[in-house]
Amino acid sequence: MIYSDEWRGTYTLSDLEYLNEYYKDLNKDFKIVTRNDLTTYMTTEFSDTIYDVSIMNNWDYMQSFYTWLYKHNKLSKSIRTYGYKFADACDFNNIYIC
Repeated sequence: MIYSDEWRGTYTLSDLEYLNEYYKDLNKDFKIVTRNDLTTYMTTEFSDTIYDVSIMNNWDYMQSFYTWLYKHNKLSKSIRTYGYKFADACDFNNIYIC
């Protein structure tokens, strides 16, 4: 097992070779840098099944979910009364494709 700073984890040599080849080939097809790049990629490559895409990071996702809970009266009384600040459980870099 080998630790990779690039992939942030421990992998076998064959797994690392696969990941590096996959990523290299992916960059040949489409360079994804911004949210708009990813949105364009998703709607172009999967146009037969995906009609609308929303790309969010952890903070955007949690904020929209919290807003939905508040709007639909799904928050507990203590949270509504005292206005606790929420903390997302995902303090690492995720991308949500909704």
